[in-house]
Amino acid sequence: MTRYLKEAISFSLLPVAVAMLFYVFNGQKYVINFYDTYYVINSIYVAFSILIAAGYLCYTIRCIFLKFRDKASNLILLLYNILFIILWVVLITLNERLSIDGGWTISPPLSAAPQKIETAYFIMQPVYMFVFLAVFVIGLAYSAYKTGKKFNRINNEI
Repeated sequence: MTRYLKEAISFSLLPVAVAMLFYVFNGQKYVINFYDTYYVINSIYVAFSILIAAGYLCYTIRCIFLKFRDKASNLILLLYNILFIILWVVLITLNERLSIDGGWTISPPLSAAPQKIETAYFIMQPVYMFVFLAVFVIGLAYSAYKTGKKFNRINNEI
């Protein structure tokens, strides 16, 4: 079995596992009840999110243990890293939309509510989410640097 065939098999195991998870929860919709608003999320979006997060985590650990020596794993890590950054930006947007701030209209009127309305975020404060986003982008830059270094070494040896 060649090295690329092993990599293709290990790359396809994760989507197969997520596809089986999606098959179990097929047709189920996830409902987020947030005050008077309902957000309905289809299970396929949840399955893709789990696939991206699990793929990012697995390939990050794999490339660290392989010390970025396997070029195919490095390219797959770059793909998952880009998808994970896009997913994180979507989570930042969702966090902003579901946060309670002074711009909301509260019923009954504000005269019946306490004078100070505290800001509450759905996931966490946006500052921390942007810090994590910066860490993920730095991780992408580092893995791209190591992958490019590997390609450069291979091309110069020929």
